[in-house]
Amino acid sequence: MKSKLHVLYDVIRAVNSSLDLSEVLNHIISITTGIFEAEAGSVMLLSGSELYIAAASGLSKKIIRNTRVRLGEGIAGWVAKTGEPIILHGRVTDPRFKKVVKRQESISSSLCVPIKYKDRVTGVLMIRRSREKNYTAGEKNFLTAIAAHAGVAIENARLYEEERKKSKQLNREKKRLASILSSMADGVAVLNRDGVIEQANPVLCRFIGNGRRLEGKEFGSVYNDIPFEDIYSKVYEQGKSFFSEVEIPPDKVYRLIVSRMDPGGDSLVAVFHDISEIARAEKVKSEFLSTVSHELKTPITTIRGFLELMAVREHSMEQVKEYIGILLEESERLLRLVEDLLDLSRLESGKFILRKNLTKISDHICGMVSMCKLLSTKHNIILEMEPDLPLIRADGTRVEQVMYNLLINAIKYSPAGGDIVVKVERCEDSLKISIKDHGIGIAAEHHEKIFNRFYRVDTSLTRSVGGTGLGLASAKVLVEAHGGYIAVESEPDKGSTFIFTLPVEGN
Repeated sequence: MKSKLHVLYDVIRAVNSSLDLSEVLNHIISITTGIFEAEAGSVMLLSGSELYIAAASGLSKKIIRNTRVRLGEGIAGWVAKTGEPIILHGRVTDPRFKKVVKRQESISSSLCVPIKYKDRVTGVLMIRRSREKNYTAGEKNFLTAIAAHAGVAIENARLYEEERKKSKQLNREKKRLASILSSMADGVAVLNRDGVIEQANPVLCRFIGNGRRLEGKEFGSVYNDIPFEDIYSKVYEQGKSFFSEVEIPPDKVYRLIVSRMDPGGDSLVAVFHDISEIARAEKVKSEFLSTVSHELKTPITTIRGFLELMAVREHSMEQVKEYIGILLEESERLLRLVEDLLDLSRLESGKFILRKNLTKISDHICGMVSMCKLLSTKHNIILEMEPDLPLIRADGTRVEQVMYNLLINAIKYSPAGGDIVVKVERCEDSLKISIKDHGIGIAAEHHEKIFNRFYRVDTSLTRSVGGTGLGLASAKVLVEAHGGYIAVESEPDKGSTFIFTLPVEGN
C-alpha cells in the first residue's frame, strides 16, 4: 500500500499534468473522491465575495448551476472566510453554518478545506460520504495538503487561461487592425526608431513599393525623397509631428504625416494621404486665375487705352465712331466672359431649370449652323441631317448653347479654315450629333480632361486663341442633364470630332 507521501506525489503530478483549468479541476475532484472514498465532492472558486461551483461530482446540475455562497455563509463560506478546514459528522447544528443548500440526512461525514495560493484563499474543496466511517483529523490534514498543491495548479491554469484569452484578444485586435489598415484609402506604415518599416498596409505597398512587401526595409531606401534624419529630428528631437507634401510619379501627390504612436514611445506611424485631387484642383484654380486675369486684362486694357486716347485729344466723328465700335466689341467680350462664369456656376450647382418640351431639334441645330456661318469666312460649315428625325423632349435653348460652344471651338481651333461637318442622325434610342473639324486636334491624354472646367490644352495656338476653357464644361453639364453623353475623337494635326447624344422621346 502506498504511503501518503507517494499518494501526495501522484496527486501533485496529476493535477499539474494540464494547464487547462477545466481539466485541472476535474482531476482534483476525481482524485480526492477516489482517495477519500467520497460519494460527492466539489471545488468552489471565489469570485469577488461569492463562491460558485467550478467542478463537482455527485451533485445535480441544478445545484451546480444555481449555488452561490457569500463569504461567511454556510460551511463553504465559513471556511473561505476563516481559511480554516473543518470536519462535520451527522446532522449539522452549529449556528455558524447557515443552510445554503439542503443537507441530506444520510450524509454521515464531510470535509471542507480551503484552497490557497500564497496564503490567499481562492476557493474551497469539499467531499462527503454517507457510510458509518467518519473522516479523521489525519484525513482532514491530508486533504488540506492536497488542496494546497491544488491551489498552485489552479492558479497556474488560471494564469494560463488569462494569457490565452489575452493572446486571442491580441490576435483579434491584430486582425482587426490589419483589416482596418487594408481597407484604408491612405498608405500607413509603422516605423521603429531607426526608420525600419515594421508594418505597412497594402495601399502603401502599392504607393511606394510597386506592390512589394515593405516590412524590414529602411524607410529611406524605399522613399528617398525625404531623408529619415529630417523626420527623426522633427519627431524625436523637437517632439513635433513631421509634415510634408510628396509627389510620386506619374501624377500622384500625398501629404505625409509622421508622428509617435504613443507619447514617449519609440514607434512611429507614417500616413500618406492622397491629396492628388486637391492638388489638381489647386492647379486648376491657379491656371483659372491666370487665364481669367489674362482674359480680363486684354479687353480692359484696350477699353482704357481708347478712353484715355479720346479724353486727351480731339478726334473726328469718324474716328470716334471707330473707337466706340472697338469699345463696344471689347465690352461685349467682357460680358461674355462674366456670363460664361456665372452660367457654369449655375449649371454645376444645379441651380438651373431645363425647360423641356417636345421639340423638333433640327430647327435649333439649323439655326445655330446658320448663325455660326456668319462668324468666319474661312470655314465652310456643312450640315448633314437625316430626314424625318423624331421629336425629342429637350430644352431647345440649352441645346443651341451646346451647339454654339462646339461650333465656336471648331472654328477657333481650325486656324487654317476648311470644312466643319455637322451630322445629325438617329442612333437606336437617341439622336447623335457630331461636329467634325480639320484643325489642330487633341492628344489622347487630354480627351477626358478637356471637359473639366478651366482645363485647356497648353499649346502655342491655344494660348494665342485665348478663352477660359468653360465652353466644353458647360456643354457636358447640359448634355448630361438631358440624359445624354458627350465625347471627343481626335488626334494631333488630324482634327477633332465632338459627339453628343440626346434621348428620343418615349425611350
